[in-house]
Amino acid sequence: MIAEADQYAKEDFGSVVDLIAARNAADGVVYNAERGLCEASETLDETVRVHIQERIIAVRLAIKGDDNNEIRNRMAKHTVALQQLVQITAARSDRDEEAGRAH
Repeated sequence: MIAEADQYAKEDFGSVVDLIAARNAADGVVYNAERGLCEASETLDETVRVHIQERIIAVRLAIKGDDNNEIRNRMAKHTVALQQLVQITAARSDRDEEAGRAH
């Protein structure tokens, strides 16, 4: 009986650790997305900006819950939107550099 209780305690601890790791990773993704959104806000298309903001909200809501899989799923969807933001920001940076060289 003690061995069984010990096994359940280890499983519960592992679940809590996984949940904390998922929340921390998702929080990092949200932070980076918000930072990128601020940096690129002037050049972003309205639909892209709204899409990214919706993903940020979805991930924040998942972080408040206790479902590890839901957090990771929403984070994965958000990561795609973040990659789109990075591409737009990089393209803007390239255009700015080219414009600077032209002057």
